[in-house]
Amino acid sequence: MHIRPASLDDIPTIQALYAEAIAFQRGGGHPSWRALDLGVVEQDIAARSQHAVVLDGQVAGIFSFCPPSAMDREIWDGMAPESARYIHRIIVGRAWKGRQLFAPMLAWCEAEALRLGLGRLRLDTWAESAALIRHYAHFGFRWVGERTTSANDALPPPYRGLRLAIMEKPVGAGRLGRPTEVAMP
Repeated sequence: MHIRPASLDDIPTIQALYAEAIAFQRGGGHPSWRALDLGVVEQDIAARSQHAVVLDGQVAGIFSFCPPSAMDREIWDGMAPESARYIHRIIVGRAWKGRQLFAPMLAWCEAEALRLGLGRLRLDTWAESAALIRHYAHFGFRWVGERTTSANDALPPPYRGLRLAIMEKPVGAGRLGRPTEVAMP
């Protein structure tokens, strides 16, 4: 397995991963992305923030590792948004579920944050998704609170009006990317 920057050639695979994830989320009655915002993905690719997890020669998952976006600045306002890196749009293809791919993704993100001299990683997920909140907490992310994104035109349409749980993880202490005991709010 390895992680590499995504390219424009990966867009059909990224679109397929989103479609599969959205169908799975909706089919299971889980909160889901409203739609893929291809413009955000293309911006992430151009900024070298979109990454592909390659397993057995195929893209098994994707994630974005980036400086704070307009949405991050909004939901982390007053909490030094520039002091962290953000992990967004994490998808593991259904064919690779159960292979524990989030751990190496997270270890890679932690190593990159340390290389950049940053001491924390942040992410958000749907506030009503207790399962995802527990999942991220299992990997050392601490629940910080809930925020609802605005209808601000600076945010892409699919990211407006979302009720989110915001979570943070210090890096540099403990084993990288390894699960920890879960303490929920």
